Amino acid sequence: MHVAVIGAGLAGVCSAFELASAGHQVTVIDRHAGVAAAGSFANGGLLAGSYTAAWQAPGLPTRWLAPMSAGGWGMQAWRPSVWAPWWRQRQHRRSPSWAAGRTALLALSRLSRARLDELTHRLGLEREHADGLLVLLRGERELAPLRAGLDWLAEQGVPCHCLDAQGARAVEPGLSTEHPLHAALHFPGDAAANSRQFVHQLKNEAQSLGVRWLFQHELTGVSGHGPLQLSLAEVRDPAQSTRSAEPLDSLTADALVLCAAQGAPTLLQTLGVRMPAVVHSACSFTAPLRLADGLMDLTPRAAILDQRQQVSIARQGDRVRVAGGWRSAEAMGRPRKADMQRLYRVLDDWFPGAAHTSRSLEWCGPRLSVADGLPVIGPSGVPGVWINTAHGASGWTLACGAALLLTALIGQQATPVDAAPFAIERLR
Repeated sequence: MHVAVIGAGLAGVCSAFELASAGHQVTVIDRHAGVAAAGSFANGGLLAGSYTAAWQAPGLPTRWLAPMSAGGWGMQAWRPSVWAPWWRQRQHRRSPSWAAGRTALLALSRLSRARLDELTHRLGLEREHADGLLVLLRGERELAPLRAGLDWLAEQGVPCHCLDAQGARAVEPGLSTEHPLHAALHFPGDAAANSRQFVHQLKNEAQSLGVRWLFQHELTGVSGHGPLQLSLAEVRDPAQSTRSAEPLDSLTADALVLCAAQGAPTLLQTLGVRMPAVVHSACSFTAPLRLADGLMDLTPRAAILDQRQQVSIARQGDRVRVAGGWRSAEAMGRPRKADMQRLYRVLDDWFPGAAHTSRSLEWCGPRLSVADGLPVIGPSGVPGVWINTAHGASGWTLACGAALLLTALIGQQATPVDAAPFAIERLR
């Protein structure tokens, strides 16, 4: 079967690799000039399956739920609204479907981590990786809402330790003693890792399996019912004077997989498929650590999350990645000064002077999310059109597992985890 994959980020490259490994012919289409050029370029770097399943499954602020459930699409869906009262999200969190979704999300994250470890060792991939996630709690008001999640994690057999300030600093000796710290949660099974490094290496492995790459093209339309006729348009980068190949205006495929964050809801709408979703942006900066200055003990060892600020700090080799923030799609492009100042402030709170922030690389990239915070994986309802998107802030955490699940569904094989909680039908 010839499968066209839209998007060459984490979801797209992982899907292409798994589909090619299963024997399919694969073409990846992306509007950029290479892989991991948009939402996967400089994400937070957290592999935080335990934390995500316990507390981040309802992945959007309450004020976003009303326009989405009212049928908003893509970038136009983000609008703060007074029509989503606080009890709406509270009821959602108590529903049986949410509880099942949280369990399924944990299973998918475990599958993803196992597959990532397997590929890393089997393929001999280089990996900037550090084990452990420390969630910093500035006060009791951060800890109290997390207690129910801690009980649930214990029931699931997930290792998590509640530490006092002294215990947290034993895990991360570089944490400032000048800043108040009430407690911390330590997840030894979560981690920090360089997703862009992984994507580039997996792209080479996929290419060795015969995957074809069609960069600087975007999908403009779909017609037919097996095979599908895909209409394409060239996307020229003004910074590039030449192109690598002659542009194509059409492509024939037996199946289509939508993995890109931007454009998927709009394209599905043209096919008569309703997927209420929000395109939003997150920002980050990456800076070299002051290792040469003898400050190794004062730098982060692995992954840290400031619970109150919802800002992550992740070690990536000799660099640190600081990420966070939710902005509307209109804020896409260069990061806003206020957002970046917040990230720098959080790093300075916990690791003052640990990085050369004057040499940092700032970034802002797109994400796609739906109201319950779970990804959308599986058939779209249109014959031959499949979905693997809306991973929100958990794209790196779920990428390898989501690709395995998608490949099993397309091949009509037994799925490694329950696929029902991720089906698009739940949003209708």
